[in-house]
Amino acid sequence: MENVPLTRIHVPEGALGRIHEATLAMANRIPVSEWLADATCPALGFHYPICVRQMQRHYEVVSGFRSFQVIRAALEPGDEVAVHRVSGSEVELVRTALFHLVLDSLMHCPDSYDARERVYRQLSELARALRKEFEIRLPREYASRNLKRIMGITHRKLRHKRSRRSELERLVERD
Repeated sequence: MENVPLTRIHVPEGALGRIHEATLAMANRIPVSEWLADATCPALGFHYPICVRQMQRHYEVVSGFRSFQVIRAALEPGDEVAVHRVSGSEVELVRTALFHLVLDSLMHCPDSYDARERVYRQLSELARALRKEFEIRLPREYASRNLKRIMGITHRKLRHKRSRRSELERLVERD
């Protein structure tokens, strides 16, 4: 781990940026100041590390998006943050970030059925966007059918059968 000034860490663009947006959409809306003190930020960074990749003049977050947002809200811009520097291809980094997002979503899955369904919809929209825009697919373990089963979303809206009308009824209706 190395310490990097918070001002040198940026939010990524492209596929990783989409994952970052999805992470924020699923995050808790309680203000950070209510539950996190400045002194506990290093412990958060140790247990939920922020992984970055070195760019030319700055660093980009590639995983640990929730930790990064929490620490950024809690600390001042000049403060230093402990980060892990990683390298790899764009596809590998995106798959790792997806793994962390799905893992966090499953580990902290809400109890209410509606909330789980909302998280599932956000994950499936993200998967569709990544597949469509960047040609990156989720691994089979996180395919939509498996995510539904894991998250306990088994309820299907039942469709009522269309009532079939006889030819006589249709003729009578026209007149």
